[in-house]
Amino acid sequence: MKLPGALFLLLISTIVSGQDNSEKFKTEISKSAYINPKDVKNEILSFDIGQLLTRTNNASIMGFIGSEYQRIRMKFVSVIKNKAVTDQYFVYGKSMVKDNVCEFQGTLKITGAYYLKESESDVKQGVIVGDYTFYENPSQKHVGEFKGSFKTEFYIDKQGIIQYDDLNGDADGFSNNEFVGTWTSYGGKISKPCNWGDHRIPMSGDLDGGSGEFIPDAKYMANGWLNYKQAYFGSQDKLAEDARKKENSEWWK
Repeated sequence: MKLPGALFLLLISTIVSGQDNSEKFKTEISKSAYINPKDVKNEILSFDIGQLLTRTNNASIMGFIGSEYQRIRMKFVSVIKNKAVTDQYFVYGKSMVKDNVCEFQGTLKITGAYYLKESESDVKQGVIVGDYTFYENPSQKHVGEFKGSFKTEFYIDKQGIIQYDDLNGDADGFSNNEFVGTWTSYGGKISKPCNWGDHRIPMSGDLDGGSGEFIPDAKYMANGWLNYKQAYFGSQDKLAEDARKKENSEWWK
């Protein structure tokens, strides 16, 4: 597919404010008691993880921007491995806040990879961590730079192929592909925390009031979460049916 103009990547990176928890997020992962501390990044670089980051139905990807937990939707349209720099991936996607849709492009960089000390099956399970920088199209409205850290959990199947780790997908609290960072307007005047993930949102404070699954707290409902609540936690009527259609729409097309 045709990517946006090269001017995206010519924009100068802005300074991120103290709201950025991305380094803390990445450090806590690598120091987890469940993680073997040996870094196996070089082993993982032989794989292409693009499909791990694009397989989840977009209706199951949750995100917020700002201290009031305004809903943001994020869609990776393509994630392509850089053949010349094997720890880097080129990303093209779209973001949506309220009804404002912006395209973005940028890069992911793998900075580490670790196997779990114990797996719950007879396959190797692990986690990849890294950094990302995405630039929204400056010709569109309310645009800026996404910057932070990410993790994706994987396993190596019996055929030696890397797979998205959903082995515990039915368990309470399941999540994957977690992103923690900031969105900063071009020029750096506005900077907001911005996190998203599959099924749950990392470092989401009191936004997530659910136990087994993501449920937005009632006090943030007006910040973009009402349709989600009507779709999955309302009565089974025409309103809920219409809300589910909106949740599952391909808004990025």
